[in-house]
Amino acid sequence: YVQWPSQRFQPRGLSSDPTGTYFAMSDEFDIFFATLREDKTLDDNTTWRLDITQPAPHCPALEGQANRDVALMCADAQPQEKPDCSVMVLHARGRRVAACHVRLS
Repeated sequence: YVQWPSQRFQPRGLSSDPTGTYFAMSDEFDIFFATLREDKTLDDNTTWRLDITQPAPHCPALEGQANRDVALMCADAQPQEKPDCSVMVLHARGRRVAACHVRLS
């Protein structure tokens, strides 16, 4: 289950860290981060949902650019620590890549 940040959000890119816990998603203009959560139903079935946790911080390299795709890279974090990540964004009609730093919440 995914609830996008707004009705206008049309995903173009989706990437997870190697653990499959943290995700970056983008449309043409915005990047958001999400965490994968496990839900148990009343009949003990497991369902999964992506909880959008935060928008990407300001990244000067992307000003005025249209996002094409994203890749998420996170350093190993100790349990209960916020992971230190970079999102790589393909832009400029697919001719450039920008790296933007983020500490996920």
